[in-house]
Amino acid sequence: MADVTSLERLRDFVDFMVHPDDRAWFSSGVSSVPTARPPVGHYPFKQVQLRSKTGEYLVAVLDARIHLVTGPSGDGDSDSDSDSDGDFHFMCTVSIAKSSSTIGQGRRDVAGPAHDYESKKKFKQSSAEDMRLLVRTANALIICVDEDGKVDEWNMKAEEIAGYGSDEAMGRDFVEVFIHPDHRVKAKLVLDNALHGRSTANFEFLLVTKLGAPVEVLLNTTPRRDANSVVVGVVGVGQDTTDRKVAELDSYLRVMLDSANAPVFGIDLSGRVNEWNLKAAEVVGFRSDEVMGRDFVEELIRPENRVQVKRVLDNALQGHDTSAFEFPLFTKDQERIDVLLNAIPRLDGHGKISGMTGYVQNITDRKKAEGDLYRVVRDLRLLIDTANAPIFGIDKGGKVNEWNLKAAQIVGYSSDEAMGRDLVEVFVSPEYRGAVKGVLDDALQGHDTSSFEFPLFTKLGGRVEVLLNATPRRDANGAITGMVGVGQDVTDRNKAERESARQASETRFILDAANAPIWAMDMEGKVTAWNQKSVELLGYTTEEVMGNFAADFVIPEWRVRVKGLLDDALQGRATANFEHPIVTKDGVRLDMLLNTTPRRGVNGDITGVVAVCQDITDRKKAEMITAQMASEMRSLIDTANAPIFGICKDGKVNAWNRKSAELMGYTTDEVMGRDLVQEFISPDYRMAVKKVIDDALNGLVTSSFELTLFSKVGIPIDVLLNANPRRNDIGDIVGVVGIGQDLTENRKTMKNDVDLAKAKAANDAKSQFLATM
Repeated sequence: MADVTSLERLRDFVDFMVHPDDRAWFSSGVSSVPTARPPVGHYPFKQVQLRSKTGEYLVAVLDARIHLVTGPSGDGDSDSDSDSDGDFHFMCTVSIAKSSSTIGQGRRDVAGPAHDYESKKKFKQSSAEDMRLLVRTANALIICVDEDGKVDEWNMKAEEIAGYGSDEAMGRDFVEVFIHPDHRVKAKLVLDNALHGRSTANFEFLLVTKLGAPVEVLLNTTPRRDANSVVVGVVGVGQDTTDRKVAELDSYLRVMLDSANAPVFGIDLSGRVNEWNLKAAEVVGFRSDEVMGRDFVEELIRPENRVQVKRVLDNALQGHDTSAFEFPLFTKDQERIDVLLNAIPRLDGHGKISGMTGYVQNITDRKKAEGDLYRVVRDLRLLIDTANAPIFGIDKGGKVNEWNLKAAQIVGYSSDEAMGRDLVEVFVSPEYRGAVKGVLDDALQGHDTSSFEFPLFTKLGGRVEVLLNATPRRDANGAITGMVGVGQDVTDRNKAERESARQASETRFILDAANAPIWAMDMEGKVTAWNQKSVELLGYTTEEVMGNFAADFVIPEWRVRVKGLLDDALQGRATANFEHPIVTKDGVRLDMLLNTTPRRGVNGDITGVVAVCQDITDRKKAEMITAQMASEMRSLIDTANAPIFGICKDGKVNAWNRKSAELMGYTTDEVMGRDLVQEFISPDYRMAVKKVIDDALNGLVTSSFELTLFSKVGIPIDVLLNANPRRNDIGDIVGVVGIGQDLTENRKTMKNDVDLAKAKAANDAKSQFLATM
């Protein structure tokens, strides 16, 4: 005979245990064979014949309860009198009355009208007690509530799961006391449905234990009826699904942990490893079977780190999380890896701490990258601080948050003094604030600005002209956090450019005032400058010659030679005193003495040719005077045969021709910017020479002032000096031009008063010429 407990369905039980004559009742509730069941309701005295283990049929009296379960979702319901198909619950207690040999008599004794009233009463009482015992000791949670929702049945399983004794639960509102707040509305609806005759299956809710812990319960509810089939309450049969869900969760977590891309381990309450995922095995080198059950701290952590690691694990075992705890872990091959640990308590199905789970992040490569990044940042910081350009930064509010050493040096404010201050309001002059703020705002909107020039004011009130490149400053996510400005101090450059412009203006003035034709040509040999004397002498206006080839104005048979001179100048070779004829616009032939020199840009590159001409037609006709004049004219500008120097209004040398360098032994570089009187005039002549210079600065010309100079090597040189005021393009006196004559050699060669007179006449003529430049 099979084990009754192995029978899974009521139909199997009926086929195996119930006499064939009595089997019809068990399928009388519905005709469909697959869903055959007893009629729904409570049958306290249902008599059937059950087979014993020996095969004998015995008369049994069932106290049976049948209710429907209409759907797996738990939200269906059915009237208790309905014959609709569906799952059902069958629960009964069995009382054996008689053997089959007295079955007829037994049935009459139990159910017949002549049965003694007291026997019926005792039988009924016995059946009820058996049913109560079944409910009380059932392995499922069984509770009953009355029509008011108050508990009136609370079995031992309910006591075990909820922690409340039967005497504590009885009479209390089931929903308000024992149901989690999030589930009360739905639980109330389920009970109300049962009180209206509608059963509910598989209703899942949270039962709150006496200790406040939530327990997941799957509950089937059915109406509770009295002897007259009137609903007087609700019967609920439930199952604690917490352990099952924990098992399901553990299984799910196992899959997740083993497929996780980070090492995960767990320890029990004694600190021994009970979890070790595949990534942990891969990173640390120990397989799961090599570490399981071993003391994590004592066997896997180096002694110097055990105290700190144990403290973190103990905190987790006490219910306290720890995040991003960094420590070194050594692999099976004794290779050090740096890790970050997140340690959290591990709870069992009842919310109790059962161990600790550690989530590990291998940050070895990140730390190496951070170290490399730190070194890069440090080098960049050093580069910024030592850069030869001012670098500053502002935040989105316009406050300074970067100020390098060059910025401090130029502006005079230290980093501490500048940090946190409003760049525009503090360091920019009012007339430039609007423009500068616009550039900074553009950078804060993501737009670069290059070569924006504006002045900064120093701590001492000085002005520093800055050329600024402004670019947005971004964080690691690309969001704009401020602006970085890299500047260039262009104060000296601008000053030089202004000086260059001044000199160009002065040169233009000199050229136009010069008593000699002066031309300038570009790299192609085309005319780019044509002074007034050229216009007067040759008859061609500036407009007629500008942009044309200079060689076109030369007599054809001389063009090749003149072009050769110009090409030489473009190659850096100057030509002095080249004599050639030229024909004016009116056809007049003139004899010209030509000096060519390369024209250079600010960086020293050759950009063209400057030609200084001298009309020597009259000199040839006037013989010696013309020859002398031609000789002096050839020495004009850089090739002048007389010492010519210039000084500014402060007495500093700003012109020093080659003859001066040759005579005195000082090169141009050695004298430029130095005080002429104090550094190059002997003490005996300083006062007199200063008076001559002051007179010239006041517009007075001094001629034939004789003095003695000492060369760089100490040789005395007797000089005859003519001093003339030097004027700019609007006629203002800006300095002095001095033209000297070395009397030392002349005196040795002077033989007669005629030569001296001619020399003096020529010198006077030249001084007058330069005074009009």
